[in-house]
Amino acid sequence: MDINVKFREILIENKVISDVSYDNAVAVLRNLQAERENGIRIGLYGVGIEAEGLMQFILENVGDFMIDTCFDKTIRNYGHKSLILDSQVYPIENIVSMNIDYVILGSYRFRHNFVENLKEIGYKGKIIDLYACMEEYIHNTFADHETGYKARQAYLVSDEREKPERLRVLIKEYLLIKDFRNAYRYIDEYIQKKYTHYRQYKKLREELVFFWGEIKDCITKRDGKDIIINWVDALSYYDIPQFPFLQQQARAGVCFENAYTVMPWTTETTKTILSGKYPIEGQLFLDNNFSSSNMLLLKILEEWGYGFGYCGMPKFAKQFDGSVITPFCYFENKYSASMQKQWDALAILCKSHKPMCILIHTLRETHEPFVCMDGDTCNWFGSTVHDWEQESCRKQAAISGMYINGQLEFYEKYYGENSVKIYMSDHGRVGNSPMNENKIHIMLSMCGKDMECESVEKLFSLVKFPYLIKKIICGENDWNALTGEHILIENYDAYSELSVQATLLNQVIRDEMYQCRGVVTLKDRYYLYAYGKEFYFAGSDLKENKIKNIECRDRIEELRKICGNQFIDIYQHNKFIHSRRLYTDISIDLTKYSFA
Repeated sequence: MDINVKFREILIENKVISDVSYDNAVAVLRNLQAERENGIRIGLYGVGIEAEGLMQFILENVGDFMIDTCFDKTIRNYGHKSLILDSQVYPIENIVSMNIDYVILGSYRFRHNFVENLKEIGYKGKIIDLYACMEEYIHNTFADHETGYKARQAYLVSDEREKPERLRVLIKEYLLIKDFRNAYRYIDEYIQKKYTHYRQYKKLREELVFFWGEIKDCITKRDGKDIIINWVDALSYYDIPQFPFLQQQARAGVCFENAYTVMPWTTETTKTILSGKYPIEGQLFLDNNFSSSNMLLLKILEEWGYGFGYCGMPKFAKQFDGSVITPFCYFENKYSASMQKQWDALAILCKSHKPMCILIHTLRETHEPFVCMDGDTCNWFGSTVHDWEQESCRKQAAISGMYINGQLEFYEKYYGENSVKIYMSDHGRVGNSPMNENKIHIMLSMCGKDMECESVEKLFSLVKFPYLIKKIICGENDWNALTGEHILIENYDAYSELSVQATLLNQVIRDEMYQCRGVVTLKDRYYLYAYGKEFYFAGSDLKENKIKNIECRDRIEELRKICGNQFIDIYQHNKFIHSRRLYTDISIDLTKYSFA
């Protein structure tokens, strides 16, 4: 069953949206493709998150379309499968000197600013605004937390004459972001107040309820044991009590009380749980294409007859090979709601004929900017200590947390009775330090039909995640076999231009952004930084560095041997070209360390 087609039909039939297409944008691209035969050069201006969806739109609707090179204010590499010939991103000022004939605008939100920037640098070529060609389609099919927040605020302050229409808009926003809990609530309000079209909304509600029954029946009839991984970003172990549903799920099955990330960053955690490798030894920064040949988790799933679905960040989705199902939202942006990912997972289950392992990445509600439609504010907050010192940030994050708690509870009952549900995170919310217990001690629990309640006390590292999945598939329950007396922490230097700049401006704590290794045990921890600084802490108390304490000498030496001293040579890899700036103003003796 294709739930996307059915859902669209319900919305159109009940006049929630109009039946419009994006054919004009496809026609523009095909004409542009024909122009390439005349030797024209095509550039992409803007390579942020919105460009990911646009590139996928081109890939799926035009096929062998090619873009010569990309431009942005931040210089980096950018590629989207076979669409981009030159992965180097150039300054926007180079558009004129590089003789770019056509420029495709890569951002819906900032496209008008892009046009002004092109005028300022004297660009005389043609500007291709595909979003303008899809304006009506976007309005009819897309919503995010920001548009929904504005619709809700407009409804709350409207007078009685405006309320019916404002309420119609609000219902549409909730349905488009796949928030059915609130959609039902406001549909009921519309019906109860008997506004003009209340019979239409009564019919809509009945059809939606029936449709959800069909979805549940379809998934219930599936053979095999599906594995649903709910990755709730930026939650530590200590955040769980603030999320009643997650706490309930932890108590209902197996809870790893001492699970730790390897690196407190989302990008490298993704690669760690897929590969089962450590970031430094495994040089995971070199892995930009994911398949069963280089990712252990995918190999295990393939060997046991499982399919894999990734419902998460576009920048990762494009890196999987064709064997992985990776739903893409054409208009993903930094305010996009996570419920679409839950919906995408159900869509995969309803169409697949073999057992599936699906990774669902919940992001913007619990990770910065901590937004949801239902908040009193919809501001952009970061995860620095300065952000969290603001009461408005903590309040918005709390509201968004409860919001996603309810959404996870709603979708959970549709995964299927025979499925195993995993709830995990990658790091805590505040700061970036790999030495911070609240940053590295993560949430990890799982529950299922035949899974007994158990509390696993020993240390578990996310580097063991592929083996955890294998045990679930094989029906094994000796979880302690995956644990140990210590776990290893590895952290890269900050490598993006923006992160390095923020570090040098002291907008973040500098020690948090340097390459380091560490060993964490239940009683103490040791850290070694690439520039030579060492830390030893008794327990998880980071207030006193006891590295020079004579009484701890033997223990420190023991942990040094476990930790190792291998680092990435940032002067040998262009990935870390900006990282080198972090070391220009400190004295470092690197001769006693080995480099990968």
